[in-house]
Amino acid sequence: MIFSMDMNQIAYFLDIAETGNMTRTSERLHVAQPSISRSMSRLEQELGCTLFTRAGRGITLTPEGTNLAKRLAPVAAELHDIEGMFRENPQQKTISIRVSAASEVACSAIATWLEQPTADRVSLTQGANPDRDIIDIDISDAPKPPVAQQAWFSERIMVATANPELFARSQVSFGQLTGLPFISLPSTYGFSSSVQKMCLQEGFRPDNVFTSNNPSVVRKMISLGLGVGFWPERSWGDPAEHGVTLLPLQREYSRKVCVSLTLQGSRKTQATACYELIASHFAQVFQ
Repeated sequence: MIFSMDMNQIAYFLDIAETGNMTRTSERLHVAQPSISRSMSRLEQELGCTLFTRAGRGITLTPEGTNLAKRLAPVAAELHDIEGMFRENPQQKTISIRVSAASEVACSAIATWLEQPTADRVSLTQGANPDRDIIDIDISDAPKPPVAQQAWFSERIMVATANPELFARSQVSFGQLTGLPFISLPSTYGFSSSVQKMCLQEGFRPDNVFTSNNPSVVRKMISLGLGVGFWPERSWGDPAEHGVTLLPLQREYSRKVCVSLTLQGSRKTQATACYELIASHFAQVFQ
């Protein structure tokens, strides 16, 4: 069954499942109880089943609710801000990095950098316009000059599905995608920007039933069979580990990612070393 669920509904539902009390969930999430009640009623209507058994002030999950909670718990666990990975040390200098594309590959590379005992700390920024900040390293699909060094990487845009039997051929046409429910990223930069340009060129408009700014959530929803989606061939990891199959498009499209060392960054020994490590990491992933 395909349905549309927003992130608030996921948060409300899982908290009610934990607390067994809508009033307590309202207090914990600082959301008016009537809003939560309406959201849960709407969710039950969309799913066509009862998720809760209400007895006085207490709430228990029905078997359908228990099953949904088990499947959504991993989704909620993915919702982490990547900056939370990096602990700041005020005694160290800072390398400023803008990440607006391939954020998971960048996150892994930066984590490797920070494992070095002598590494300068990292300050992250995200956005389409790096001119607002002083950037040492820029990871994006549209770097802005001037730069001292840069490395370009390319990967195909694929169709991801948990149900490959939906498609009769190994190569997928846009005609085959018409009418299928899509799980998508709403962002206007990074991978989503490449997807939007591709769809515009093909005159194709995905039927989005769920959108999230978090690629991990998009991946999880696709793996649950709640829809299909566009998936970068390399930077989202091994599709088999996520329980999905990647199928090539009949007409090949790709997206490019650039790791750039700015002129300012090139004046810093540590920023230059960090750039070289990140570029090397990207080369391994995109090979």
